[in-house]
This record gives sequence, C-alpha cells and structure tokens, in this order.
Amino acid sequence: HDVGIRTRPTPRRRTFLPPFEAGTCSQAPNLSLALHSRCRSAFQACRSAGRSRRMASIRVYEGFRAVAPGVAASTSSRTLNRSSGATFRVLAQKKVKKTRQVVLKQDVSKLGKKGELVNVLNGFYRNHLLPKGMAEIASESILEQIRIQQENELAAKEALKKEARAMATALATIGKFTIKKKVGEKGQIFGSVTQQEVLEAIKSQTGRDLEKKDLVLPDIKQVGTYNCEIKLHPEVTGTFKVVVEKLPQA
Repeated sequence: HDVGIRTRPTPRRRTFLPPFEAGTCSQAPNLSLALHSRCRSAFQACRSAGRSRRMASIRVYEGFRAVAPGVAASTSSRTLNRSSGATFRVLAQKKVKKTRQVVLKQDVSKLGKKGELVNVLNGFYRNHLLPKGMAEIASESILEQIRIQQENELAAKEALKKEARAMATALATIGKFTIKKKVGEKGQIFGSVTQQEVLEAIKSQTGRDLEKKDLVLPDIKQVGTYNCEIKLHPEVTGTFKVVVEKLPQA
C-alpha cells in the first residue's frame, strides 16, 4: 500500500534567452537553441562586469550567426558555425557618469567663478550646490542670458582697448612733456621729478587722468631728456619723453 510518501515533482528545465533590451537583436526569434548558451554567456559576462541595461553607452559583441530561415531548430552548433547567415550583435550598455550643466551663482572653490557654465555630477549638484543656492540648472533662457552677457563684456573690452590705443597714439604724437625745476650746481635739480608732476604735465595737454601705478619713470635728478612709458592696457603701452629744464629765476 501507499504509505503516503510525498516526493517533490522534478522541475521542468527551460531553455530561454536572456532578457535583452527591445530592438537589440531583431533576429532573435530565428536563433537556434544551440546558440542560447553562447548568448547567455555573453550576457552574463556583461552583467558580471557591472554593466546595467539602463545605462547609456553601448558596447558591441560580434561573432554569432543567425539561423537562416527554414533551418530546423535541431541543427547542430557546428553546422551553424559554418552557415552563411548574417552576423547579429548582442548589445550591452556601458556604465557612464551622469552629469548636468549648471550656472554658478557664486564663486565655488576648485570649480569656477560666479556666472560660469560648468558640468557637475548629478549627486554633487543635488546634495551640495542646490541646497546652498550656489548653482542653478542651465536652462535655454539662462544660456541665452550668458551669451548676451559674454558679448557685452567682449564689446566693453574691445572699447577699452581701442581707447588705450588712441591715448598711446596721442602720447606718441605729442612726443615730449616739459617739466621745469630749480637747478643747482652741475645741472643737478633740487629733489627729483615725481610721478605726480609727470602725470600733471600729461593731463595739461591731453585732458586725461592716468594712474601712478601704471607709470614707469626713471630716477631723474638732473636736467635732460628721459624716456618714459605708461601701461594703458594689458596689451597697450604708451611711450613718451620727459624733458627737464631749468626753472628761470625771478
């Protein structure tokens, strides 16, 4: 008699392809079962390498052949390897860093200055920049504002450079500026010619106020002619002469 011994049913073994992304292999329905293990091995190799199907970049594995229409499913793998079917590709997606373009609302150390357009990791923006109000997403309107601002800044720089060139031309045209000083024995002047005196002489003839820090003046302690220069712009330098003469006595 049956003593009620219960046995587990033998599980059915199923052969199936890995769940590839839709459209990655249009010839999958025509594959022979002999290729399933090879496809599965390629898929598992991708999985073990840490690649997810949801990530953007794609890497290609070639070398498998599709079964020609009409070939029986029981065809051996050796026959399939010699078949002249078209080559198909198993696609696996490559892991990439997710970034986004943001505009800095203030200076950020080791990242950029206020108003600059930079690429940062999503997590860094979400967890650090956004909560502290240090940056915002670069939308189309913001990008347009940045473009207009950059054009205005470039135009302003060009205007300053043009003005500096005009001043350099004026200094070269005038050529020399005369300063009168009291003179003692052997042509030595009392004291020396200062930067302020030279700038005042320039202003009297050009009407322009220039900066002391930009003027390069030699040590003038005797009457004579001296070459001088002044930095009018990072790319423009003006040159002129200073003539020191004896101040007539009353």
